[in-house]
Amino acid sequence: MALELKDGWIGTIIDTGRDTSKGQAGEVAVNLAVGETTIEESPNGKAINVKVKPENAKYGLSGYVGKSYDLAKVAMEAVEKGAKLLYRFEQRRKPHLDVNIPMAELKPDLQSGKENTLKVLAGIYNFNTGEWLLSNDITAHPDNDTPQLKAFIESCVAKDTSTFFEAPKEIVTDDNYKAKQHLLEIFSFLQGKENELGFELSLKERLIASTQLLKLIAKVQLINTQQNEVSYGSKTFEDAKKIIFNSLSASALTKEDLTTNLKETMTKQITSLSELMKQFGKFLEGNKWLKSTF
Repeated sequence: MALELKDGWIGTIIDTGRDTSKGQAGEVAVNLAVGETTIEESPNGKAINVKVKPENAKYGLSGYVGKSYDLAKVAMEAVEKGAKLLYRFEQRRKPHLDVNIPMAELKPDLQSGKENTLKVLAGIYNFNTGEWLLSNDITAHPDNDTPQLKAFIESCVAKDTSTFFEAPKEIVTDDNYKAKQHLLEIFSFLQGKENELGFELSLKERLIASTQLLKLIAKVQLINTQQNEVSYGSKTFEDAKKIIFNSLSASALTKEDLTTNLKETMTKQITSLSELMKQFGKFLEGNKWLKSTF
């Protein structure tokens, strides 16, 4: 899917230096632009003039490039396909003019600008590689761009707004996540029982008791469902947890029941609950009418 760009432009003056022996050309006006693009061939047929008119811009921007340049080929293909690109234009002083003259003095108005400066297409930005395709005679290299010019590159990428209208995606959690949630609930349950019964477990004691209770609840789930695998995310585990919480709430627990006698407490719970489940099973089997009543 092609990257969608939104119209816009930004311009600034970049001082390339005053040493003409090093190719420096004094102040250069640099403009970056995205917008409706047209191409005109130069009178001698050796170059093209790329014209870009961003939405809401009072004036368009333009620049010449030789037809043999890769820049020209990319621009012509983009116009042919109706694709928008990010173009880099330079407005330079004509070669005979002193590099010390500020750009503002060279183009105080449109007519003076035409007489004193040249407009060229200096680059096209490739969003796939994150690099500029540049002309061979560029004077203001992107390495020297201002932070504002660099920020514009990212800002001209259109944001995908379709997600604003999508229903929220359901968060998928695994059994390990749900087991941790149960442990937190058991941990809080124990804290409440401690406050209610007037004793306090250490953090380590409460963690050990919470883990053992989780195992106890898992055993109750397996007894109730007659399955061989624990499922922390199912309703049957929630049901088993309620059974254990109710059973413990009905018991006069002591601190020793949850520490030194923890193993015996767990054994007593599972034994009594298993026996109770068997009795319920026999009762329902002997009273089948009861199950069908509801």
